[in-house]
Amino acid sequence: MCKGRASSRHRFASARAVAVRRASALAQCVAQLQLVRTGRKRRTISWHRGGPPHNNTLERSTGMARRTEQIVSILGSGYFQPIADLIDRSLKWPVTKRGSVNALYYDNIYATSVILLMVATLESYATRLRYFHRSVAPGQRLTVANYIKRIFPGFQLQKAVTEVFVLRDAIFHNHLWEIDFTWRPMTLRSATLLPHLEDGKFKAAVNHRTRRTRNLRLHLVPTQVTRRDALKVIDVVWKALLFLEGKDRKYCYVSDEHVPFRGNMVVFMEVRNALAKAL
Repeated sequence: MCKGRASSRHRFASARAVAVRRASALAQCVAQLQLVRTGRKRRTISWHRGGPPHNNTLERSTGMARRTEQIVSILGSGYFQPIADLIDRSLKWPVTKRGSVNALYYDNIYATSVILLMVATLESYATRLRYFHRSVAPGQRLTVANYIKRIFPGFQLQKAVTEVFVLRDAIFHNHLWEIDFTWRPMTLRSATLLPHLEDGKFKAAVNHRTRRTRNLRLHLVPTQVTRRDALKVIDVVWKALLFLEGKDRKYCYVSDEHVPFRGNMVVFMEVRNALAKAL
């Protein structure tokens, strides 16, 4: 009987010791994670792969256990996975010759969705660039293309990026066109853009005769946009992102960005190449 009681006391003592050790470890973790405001000088660390999500920025105090942390909310590369999913789904539909009036339904809806997310990716990183250079032209409403050019005069994609944003606006704000056509065969007779709020970049980029942008020849009638337009947008945005990465990875780091695609982890450019091959 005494032996049984001793054994029970021993098991209770062991369990209590384990609980105490776990509580102590938990308290240490909480103490390490606790955010404490300090008046010490802070240094900025840019996190990319292996750090906080979406390439956020962390600021912490130096030299002491107490530290101040700060996250800058940039979505950045978070759009790449849904873009890859959209492209994967779109490739289940064969690419066929488009009509003169509208693009095919599935071609159009996936293309416009990819374009919106790709341009959102660039705008997100451009906002990050503005954060690091927020003392530059703080009161001026510069477009993304013009702002990058202001920071880096050697930026050669200003016109292309401007046209990409013009197409984004046409899709996002659903610019309205009145389209006249005939049946059998379906033939476009005329297309007229209804009045809307036109800004400087739209006037400089649009060719009203072709209903496309002047340089990239992107379709500006939202229902005529195809995956070929989406591929052009992907290429322009990717080149712009690599330009920023080449200047400093604290602005942007996408060259090693991997996404699940067709059962494998691949770099994002392989997703782009799969789309290009299908076209």
